[in-house]
Amino acid sequence: MAAESAARNDDGQAKKEKPSLSERLPQLLMAGFVALNCIIMLGGALLIYKIKVIDKRALITEDSLAEDLDQDRQTRGQTQIRFTFDPFVANLDEKPKKLVHATIQLEMLNEDGYVEVVEKTPKARDEIVRILNGKRYTDVETIQGKLFLKGEILSAMNKILQKGIVKDVYLADFVVQ
Repeated sequence: MAAESAARNDDGQAKKEKPSLSERLPQLLMAGFVALNCIIMLGGALLIYKIKVIDKRALITEDSLAEDLDQDRQTRGQTQIRFTFDPFVANLDEKPKKLVHATIQLEMLNEDGYVEVVEKTPKARDEIVRILNGKRYTDVETIQGKLFLKGEILSAMNKILQKGIVKDVYLADFVVQ
């Protein structure tokens, strides 16, 4: 009876005993692990953000590109160095066969590049025909497709040339039949 009276308070209600540390230990450990996991995930996310976004600022901005272009034009005296290929007629890669008629111009960075393109015209034409033969009508019917084609030609021409650099590619005529 003494034990029962000790467990009751003055109002006659049973007192709630506090759980011991050994009983609360699993709950405390779980809460600690959850907090530690949240801290580690937040730190990892911040680290990835810093590595991927903050440290990868654009090296070439529109302003710096415009300044470089102005400086280049002042150096050359506003003259553009362009090489125009004879018109291309090539098959597209699909059935029924479709033909593409294109006149392509290369804008060169300097006169050395122009001379090199003249010397390597057969190889350059062969590479452009190979690129055109690998395209489908759906690849070149949109503006984005034509821009991608120009990028491919620019990249291929710069791989062929050793001294010169192609600055831009122009599609003067581009008809698919």
